[in-house]
Amino acid sequence: MDRRGLSENDAYAMLRKRAMDQKTKVAEIARQLLAVANLLDMARCSRYEFA
Repeated sequence: MDRRGLSENDAYAMLRKRAMDQKTKVAEIARQLLAVANLLDMARCSRYEFA
């Protein structure tokens, strides 16, 4: 939400739309989003450790 400057309602609407488009549950889309965010954070931390 912070990275995109979205309100909580806008973020939820975006999750719902993605879930409907992919014919899956909002919770699954949220899990996928968090997994990607964690990977990006890990990659960012690793880059600084080896620099």
